[in-house]
Amino acid sequence: MGTDIHMWAEIRKSYRHVTNDEQRGRWEAEWHTVGRVFENEYFRADMVPTLDEDGEEWGGRFTAHPYQRRNYDVFAMLAGVRNGMGFAGCDTGDGFVPIAEPRGFPADLSVYMRRAAERVEHTPSWLNLSELESYDWTQRTRRRGWVELAEFLVFQAAGKPHEWSGGVSGGMVAHVSNAEMGQVADGMIDLGEKRPYTQVEWGVTYAEAAGSFYTETLPKLREIRAMDRVIDLRIVFWFDS
Repeated sequence: MGTDIHMWAEIRKSYRHVTNDEQRGRWEAEWHTVGRVFENEYFRADMVPTLDEDGEEWGGRFTAHPYQRRNYDVFAMLAGVRNGMGFAGCDTGDGFVPIAEPRGFPADLSVYMRRAAERVEHTPSWLNLSELESYDWTQRTRRRGWVELAEFLVFQAAGKPHEWSGGVSGGMVAHVSNAEMGQVADGMIDLGEKRPYTQVEWGVTYAEAAGSFYTETLPKLREIRAMDRVIDLRIVFWFDS
């Protein structure tokens, strides 16, 4: 069974008041969820938005969820979930150093998130934007994946494949070493009707592995934090399987 993430962004704002002609900045104690300001990458023009039991819209052009993709590398970085493991626990690499181990929910959740949290399945946690920014995204790790002949040739030429699988099985599958796959490519080994697969390994930075979370979600969160009077921003999330 696969794993998905459910994520929201919360902000705190400052406000100012005047006392005896002296201006003082004050922090607003309560957190508030950010509204539907994130691009919904699954949006299609023919989709009809619907409302769930909490009044949340689904299927619109914009969403309240900063990140929705099923990228196990991101899950591993955020909370150590699916770290170095894919579907059914298959080996996908050396894994990642999490930003923080799962923390549960913060005690000062926003009113909306308190209601949403009633639907949590497992591993709730939260991270401040400052923690995401101070994380070393230049770190490197090793990925592993099974590829067929065409992708093995891509791997040999580029140092990494375009596509790969965490695991491949079946009566027509032959698991071979990299050296044997090279011999298959050279016509030195004939496996008959069986399709050869070999496991390859390559290096990747955390930023590369995070993909759109690093290139799109983080910049959008920074944009929100830069808005007038916003003094703090965090993401709150959990997973389901």
